[in-house]
Amino acid sequence: MCPYSLTKDGHEMQFGTNHLGHYLLTALLSHLLLQSECARHITVSSLGHRHAKEKQIEFDDIKSSEQTYNPQLRYGMSKLANVYFARGLAARWGARVKCYSLHPGIIKTELGRYMPCWMTACAPLLLCLMGWKLKSIPQGTATQVYAAVSDHVLRLPNGS
Repeated sequence: MCPYSLTKDGHEMQFGTNHLGHYLLTALLSHLLLQSECARHITVSSLGHRHAKEKQIEFDDIKSSEQTYNPQLRYGMSKLANVYFARGLAARWGARVKCYSLHPGIIKTELGRYMPCWMTACAPLLLCLMGWKLKSIPQGTATQVYAAVSDHVLRLPNGS
């Protein structure tokens, strides 16, 4: 949940990084995915998508402004966009490409560098009390690899 900033194209940084870049890469590679006999499209989301208000993305205010910027809300919208993106691709591409969105778990990365010190210091204890644990980067990437190669991927009724 980074401080307010914009991409070179003028989009809010979290939305640009977490969603628009992946959207563009998918658009550029879609012809190859559709030609493959066993393609999968894995979209990394987060349980943080629940931070988006009423499960909506505020496209009219996607750039936001520094005065109205709420990092938690913007993170939630970027991850919700990824869920909707995976569902849209699944509906559009049907059985030709298996499309998944996933929450890889809570991974110990540098993404927490903008969180308040007390939250960073208390996070491992709070997660432990909730029965969760921080994953290493290799453990976190294993989720995406599993979704990309396993024949036993759980597909929820809503397409996630």
